[in-house]
Amino acid sequence: SWNVALSMAGALSGVYMIKYLDLSYSRIAIYTNITLALMMAGYLGTGALAQRYGSKPLTQIAIVPGLVVPALWAIMDKSNCAVLLPIACMLGGLSVSSINVALGSLLYKIVPSGVENSAYFANWTGLAALAAAGGPFLAGTLRNVLPPEVVLLGWQFNTLQAIFAASGVLYVIPLVLSAFI
Repeated sequence: SWNVALSMAGALSGVYMIKYLDLSYSRIAIYTNITLALMMAGYLGTGALAQRYGSKPLTQIAIVPGLVVPALWAIMDKSNCAVLLPIACMLGGLSVSSINVALGSLLYKIVPSGVENSAYFANWTGLAALAAAGGPFLAGTLRNVLPPEVVLLGWQFNTLQAIFAASGVLYVIPLVLSAFI
C-alpha cells in the first residue's frame, strides 16, 4: 500500500504547486531537484544502514517520515509553503529511497534459492507496478467524487489536500504490517 500512497500523492503534487501554491516552473524544478538529490543520497547511504541494523527496523523507521510528507502537503498553503515544501521534499526523497532499499533487501532475504526465484522477483515487481499505477487512478477518482472543500477532524481542506491526507493514512498500513515481517 505504500506504493499506492506514494503515487497517489505524487500524481497531484505538481498540480497542487501550480494551481494552489502559484509556484513558477523554475521553483517547482528546484524543489524536484531537492527531492532527487536526497533520494540519491538515501540510496547511497541506506544500503550500509540496512546491512548494519537490518532491513526490518530500517523499513519501520523510513515509513515514519514517509507518513509525515503527505501530512505536510495536506496542511501546506501559500502562507507556509516556503518552509514546508523544502522539508517535504527532503523528507520525501530520503524516505522513498530508504523504503525502496529496505524493502528490496527484505525481498532478497525471503526469496527461496533456486531456479524459480526469478518468478518471485517478477511477481514482486509486477505487484509493485500495479500498486504504483493504482495510486494516480485512486487520486483521480477521489478528485472527481469529493466536494471542492472537505472538513476532516475540524480542519477545512481543498480536495487535493484531502487526498494528500488520505495518502498519509495509507502509509499507516505498511507501518503496522512491518511489525509482522
